[in-house]
Amino acid sequence: RSYELASKERDDVVIKLIVLYNHPDDPQAFDDHYFTTHVALARQIPQLRRLEVAKLETVRGGGDPPYHAIAELWYDDEEAMAAAAESPEYQRALADQPNFNTGGSVAWVCRVVD
Repeated sequence: RSYELASKERDDVVIKLIVLYNHPDDPQAFDDHYFTTHVALARQIPQLRRLEVAKLETVRGGGDPPYHAIAELWYDDEEAMAAAAESPEYQRALADQPNFNTGGSVAWVCRVVD
């Protein structure tokens, strides 16, 4: 199913990359590296409109979350995201993954519809 953007005139970001990080072998080592070094690298990516990072705490209703952390990288459109992915800054952030991401991750590209 295809959705039209709610307001095409608005000055919002319309594409985002969402990365869910699985639980790492050493959560403290992940946090120490990710929330300082890796996030600083990611903030240098050109074309990046917004970056949100969060550490998951609990699941609503109780229990442990299925992921350790989440990142949302917001771009104006697919072209901006593609250009960013070709940049040296993006490549440096990608190359940094083995330094903290011992649990693996999954990523989605999403279109903001509202």
